[in-house]
Amino acid sequence: MKHKNCIRAALVLLLALAMILSLSACGKKNGNTAHKHNYIEKVTKPATCQEEGVATYTCYGCGDSYTKPIPVSDGHKYKKTVVKEATCAEDGQADYVCELCGYSYTETIPATGNHMYVLKETVPATCLEEGKEIYQCEYCDSTFEDPIPTTGKHVYEAAVTKEPTCVAEGTLTYTCTICGDTYTDPIPATGVHNYTKEEIIVQPRCDRTGQKKLTCATCSDFILEDIPNLEHSFTKWEVLTPATTTAPGEEGSFCDNCGIFTKRAIPQLPPEEEPEPDDGSGSSEPGEGSGGEQGSQDSEGGAGEQGGQGTDGGSGGEQASPDGAGENGGAAN
Repeated sequence: MKHKNCIRAALVLLLALAMILSLSACGKKNGNTAHKHNYIEKVTKPATCQEEGVATYTCYGCGDSYTKPIPVSDGHKYKKTVVKEATCAEDGQADYVCELCGYSYTETIPATGNHMYVLKETVPATCLEEGKEIYQCEYCDSTFEDPIPTTGKHVYEAAVTKEPTCVAEGTLTYTCTICGDTYTDPIPATGVHNYTKEEIIVQPRCDRTGQKKLTCATCSDFILEDIPNLEHSFTKWEVLTPATTTAPGEEGSFCDNCGIFTKRAIPQLPPEEEPEPDDGSGSSEPGEGSGGEQGSQDSEGGAGEQGGQGTDGGSGGEQASPDGAGENGGAAN
């Protein structure tokens, strides 16, 4: 607000001065030849480092004017260009070029002495030792370090040092990988028994289940388990009635496990083949004559199949029942 009032006051003074000057204007206005010009100077062309300037003088009252040269200026209009920045250890350089005449010169920028530090390396602090931050100047080899306080925090690794069992707790040990500090935590007992010791109390049979005792390998806890019944095992069969060509036979066996006796049928033997009649052709080919080799074989085969009909009754019985007829060959007689 004060600034505006000052401007207004200056304008009022200028108007008053203009009125005074107009009252004393030259004779061109009021015919008074004793008038004295009041010139105001204005630079219409500034002087440069190469050319003169022009100053114009104008009478405030009558407008009369004239000019005067302004001598060539000794000051160049320089443009500064920093070619090399100064650092903490090295000088810089600035070039100055006159925009009017092209005159130039070089100026040295003194070294600043101020280092530009950046973080180069960090050594972490541990639970026991301090760390540090290493700073180095970007422009020289100057360095400094900032300490990092110890953390007081251990870096633990866990390991089971005692396995838990069905009835006893285990131990989990934590060890600091930096300083070796340790502490332990309990591992709860598993409650799971390891039944590996087996004892047969009742042997199983075909007609009953067995029983076994399983004892924990760690403690004395035990459980009883049933053993499933065994299946019958008939492996030794004895011929009771040999099979013939007219009727099936029968054989029996005792179970290897429980002794129970069982029977099963022996298939009936096939009927004997009738010998072919002799047609009297006198053929000497085997089997065609009455005394031929084939007829002899048939009769021998028939005698063997009849068992009791042959002179050797025992031999006939063995052929009738390969599984046990030999043991009862006398029965065929």
